[in-house]
Amino acid sequence: MKRLAVAIVVGAMTVACGAGSSNNPVGPSSAAPASSGVPFSMVLQTSGLGVSFTVTLNGQTYTANGIFSLQLRPGVYTLSGSFTPTGVNLGEGLLIGFQRSLTTPGSGGVLSGSVRSLSGPVLTSGLCSLGFVLLDASKTPQSFRMQFEVTTNGNSSCQLGA
Repeated sequence: MKRLAVAIVVGAMTVACGAGSSNNPVGPSSAAPASSGVPFSMVLQTSGLGVSFTVTLNGQTYTANGIFSLQLRPGVYTLSGSFTPTGVNLGEGLLIGFQRSLTTPGSGGVLSGSVRSLSGPVLTSGLCSLGFVLLDASKTPQSFRMQFEVTTNGNSSCQLGA
């Protein structure tokens, strides 16, 4: 059963990070300020129907699945949040991934290999993604924190599906 949950999570992360869309279906809770930062995309995808979440990054809050176009100055950032599983299925959680901008290739993005968990129930990780997932059928809200670095080096930034 554990292998099935891992396969589902890894498959969902591949689909989420390889979606190839640069649209912004549900924006942050308030408009992001214009800046001369590095453009990239953040992918948020729940694993499990009915899982709710809140993610906060750089003062902006996200509460819906989607691919979000962001622009941040080079540096290290901490993302925090929580998700609430339904308790119905194993493997419920939140998958978070990054990809460089599809509209401004070569401009940089999240440094590949810099994505790391600071706390939370990590089941799967990649150079550009983390899956905060439970292997039991809990309904208990789960908090998490992660860190990543934004770079101007396009050759070292996260690519589509990485």
